[in-house]
Amino acid sequence: MTWQPDEKAFRKIFKYYYQEPFRQMKEALKEEGTIYPSPEQQEKIVDSAFHNECAFRFIDDLEHDALVPLTEKDPKFYSNGFTDNKMFLRHLHRSYLIPYLVFARFAYQMVQEMNISREEWLGATYQISLPLQLKSFSGYNWYLQRSTILSFKNNLISRHINTYHFERPCVELEDGSLEHRFIEATALQHNSFLHEKLQIEISARMKEYLKLEVFGRWHLKIIDLIQQSPLLSNLEIAEKLNLKRKERINELNKEIIELIQTHLGLRFITVREAVSSLRRHGYL
Repeated sequence: MTWQPDEKAFRKIFKYYYQEPFRQMKEALKEEGTIYPSPEQQEKIVDSAFHNECAFRFIDDLEHDALVPLTEKDPKFYSNGFTDNKMFLRHLHRSYLIPYLVFARFAYQMVQEMNISREEWLGATYQISLPLQLKSFSGYNWYLQRSTILSFKNNLISRHINTYHFERPCVELEDGSLEHRFIEATALQHNSFLHEKLQIEISARMKEYLKLEVFGRWHLKIIDLIQQSPLLSNLEIAEKLNLKRKERINELNKEIIELIQTHLGLRFITVREAVSSLRRHGYL
């Protein structure tokens, strides 16, 4: 059984995680401004991307909200329903929409806010794995999306090149849902090695996002206690938090696990396992 999108849920996610966060940036791109780099340098970037092997690719033209081919007759341009970002996101499995859009938001914000030259940004790659269903009669497959900046306008990304590299078919569970996988973005230098400065910034932004936008007050208290004393039992944590109902600790633990799955993709068995993993990634 292949998952079918819930239109109401999709529209809610699209509005909250895409339209609202990117509204100000898209309005700024409509204003008059200087384009960087020069058309000649952009042609060189396109030519380099054109000769890279991939399953499919396109230019994401943020100023005009359009997905366009690298060249007029690019054989790797996948045009089946990919006319803009909203249509592209409809091909992405719903359970991974939020993690994908959150990390996308980080990328655009980092370009605006970090003290890094535009030349260095042009040499960087931002990549993330995502499950896509390219044809309605087929299942989902994992693709590695690799994004490189093509141009800036008013110090904002105006266009970037996305290439997609096939990884493997997605595992479909018995209930029709998709396998659970930890989703995170990786930043690379021009030589394909990890861009440590950008990677540290990605982790810091996810840490802030989880603290301010995902977890509630009680969730954070439980997480802090587990970080301080990993061997504390649920009963001991409930007592330290003065929970009136002892069952409440189990409810809060379940909420933490579900929130992590929603915002990072992977469903952990226990909260302690989740806390340990988030700490290793620098998210706590």
